[in-house]
Amino acid sequence: MAEPRRVVITGLGVRAPGGVQDAAGFSELLRAGRVAPLQGEWPGSAMTLGTVDAAALPKPAQRAVRGGSRALVAALLVALAALADARVTQAESFGVVVAGSNIAQARSFDTTRKFHQEPAWTPPRHAAEVFDTHLAAVVAEATGAQGPGLSIGGASASGNAAVAVAADLIAMGRMPGCLVVAPPLDFGPVEWQALASLGALAPPGAPCRPFDRAAAGFVAGEGCGALVLESLEAAQARGATPLAEIAGHAQAQQGRAGVAPDAATALRVMRAALGALPADALGFISAHATGTPAGDAAEAEALATLLGSAPVPVNATKAMIGHAIQGAALLELVACVLQLQGGFVHGTPGLAQPITDRLYLPTTALERESLYALSPAYGFGGLATAVLLRHARDPA
Repeated sequence: MAEPRRVVITGLGVRAPGGVQDAAGFSELLRAGRVAPLQGEWPGSAMTLGTVDAAALPKPAQRAVRGGSRALVAALLVALAALADARVTQAESFGVVVAGSNIAQARSFDTTRKFHQEPAWTPPRHAAEVFDTHLAAVVAEATGAQGPGLSIGGASASGNAAVAVAADLIAMGRMPGCLVVAPPLDFGPVEWQALASLGALAPPGAPCRPFDRAAAGFVAGEGCGALVLESLEAAQARGATPLAEIAGHAQAQQGRAGVAPDAATALRVMRAALGALPADALGFISAHATGTPAGDAAEAEALATLLGSAPVPVNATKAMIGHAIQGAALLELVACVLQLQGGFVHGTPGLAQPITDRLYLPTTALERESLYALSPAYGFGGLATAVLLRHARDPA
C-alpha cells in the first residue's frame, strides 16, 4: 500500500468583520488586536462584512451566482481569492469541500414567508438552493473544478471537519488538490431566536469575552474563508510555495446528543491530533473559546490538562471577529496560517479576569516564530475536532 501523501496549504482567502477583505487585512487586525464592531440590534442584522458585491466577480462567476444569496456571493469571492493566492490556473482536477450544512436558512425563511402570501411566486431555483450541493456546485461552475464535491456539516466545527475530509482524500490520492470553502453564516430569525432562548448569545451590545469571568455568551460575526489544499507532490510539481502543512487532525463525539460541552472529549481529540508530538512543541493554540461560560470552562480544563506546566500561548480569535458559526473553525485556521507565516501570536483583547490561572493567555500580540500550531473546534451534538498545522518553511 502506498504511503499517504503529505498535504499542504498553498493559498487562502478571507473576509471578516472590521473591514477585512483579504489576508493582509486579517493579519493586520490580528496583530494589532483590533476588535471589530459586531453587534446590531439583532445579531442577524449586523452585516459586519460590509458590502458584498457580485459585480466584483469575473463574468463567469457572476453567472454562477446570479440570483444567489449574499452568503453565496461572499463564499465565491473568498474561494476565488484563495485560488489566486495559490496561483492555481487549472482547477479541473480539484475538488470542492464546503464547510457547513443547511447554510441557506435565512433565504429559506424569506422564501417560506413569501410562499404563504403568494404560493405561485416560489422561484424554481429554490429547489436547488435548499440542498447542500448548491454552494459546491456554484464554486465548481465558477472555477472549473470537476473533482469531488462535498458539504461537511459539523456545526461550529465544520471548518475543521471539512479540512480533515479534504486532507484525507488528497492523502489517499483521490484528488491532487481541493478548495475548502466556509461561507458566512446565513441564519434566519428562527435560528437566532432559538440561540437566544438557549442562552448562548451575549446581551445586545456586549463584547465577546472568551475565557473571561464577565463572559455572557457569544457574539455573532459575519465572516468567511477558503483554503487551497494540495498534496506536497502536486504543489512542488507546479512550483507552488506551501504556507503550512496539515500535520495531524482528529475528530470524535461525546456519544451524547445536546449542547453541553465535554472536557474529556476535547482533551482526547487534541491528543489524537498531536500524535507523537509533545504539547510543549506547540508554538501556540488557537482556542475555540466562544465566550459562553460553560464552553470556555470545559475547554480551559482540557487545555490545562493537555499543556500541564508548558508555557504555550493560548489565544481566542473570536475576541476580535466574533463567532462565525459554521465558518468559525476555517477562519481560525486561516488565522493560524497567517500567524505561522508572520512570526507572531495574536493576543486576546478584552481579557481582564481570566477564568483560570493555569493557561498562558496573552492579551496582546507576541513576536514568536512557531513551527506548530493547534486549532481545536467544537460543535453542538458533542462533536470535537482539532487540526495540527506545521509551518512549511522546510517542507522536505
